[in-house]
Amino acid sequence: MPTATVRPVVMSTRTPTFCLRVRAALWEERGQSLFEVLIAALVTVIVLGSIGALLIASQRDQQKNASYDAAQGSAQTELDAMVTQIGAANNIIAASPNSVDMDVSIGGTDVQVYYECDIPIANGDRSCVRLQTGVTDPLPPLSTATTVIPDITNGTTAAPVFSWTSEAPAPTYGTGTTTTPVPVTPDYVTATIDVPAADGVASPALTLNHTIAFSDGALIRNVIVQNN
Repeated sequence: MPTATVRPVVMSTRTPTFCLRVRAALWEERGQSLFEVLIAALVTVIVLGSIGALLIASQRDQQKNASYDAAQGSAQTELDAMVTQIGAANNIIAASPNSVDMDVSIGGTDVQVYYECDIPIANGDRSCVRLQTGVTDPLPPLSTATTVIPDITNGTTAAPVFSWTSEAPAPTYGTGTTTTPVPVTPDYVTATIDVPAADGVASPALTLNHTIAFSDGALIRNVIVQNN
């Protein structure tokens, strides 16, 4: 009886399915084209640029806040101290739109205090300075004064620091139809200073060219008694 021989079935390695698989594998391992690399680089630059812009804006905001804090903290404190001393004055010797000379008691001691707020500075603005001496002594030279507010943009004739008013009616003296008003010492003061927003802290690139205005006022209690 003849014996049947079984031959194994050998599949060709060049079948369409096999070729597609090889092509897909080669496609996955082919790397990136120059165009794809350029697109990826462009997207990276755009993303990093956006992040950088946000960081720069945040830094500028921090610098602005630091500038505002510097301008407000020092100027407001010194303005309040100046107005407080004027309000406590025992006598106003002289008062003008940008200066005041007065006698005041500080810590139980009577002294003469002089403020002037139209002193020119290097950048074209002005500063407020302070002199103090005994009530019977002459004021020292202005060159020895202490700077209390280093930079204000007002302190001019058109934009003064001080505004003086009096609630007391102006008395008159004279006889007949001729009368002359008697000067009345002001008994209320309003002080206004315009301080540069940057206050020397911010970078010039921030261009903080506006000003911050501070104002304070006080009744001069002892002068009110004298006027009445």
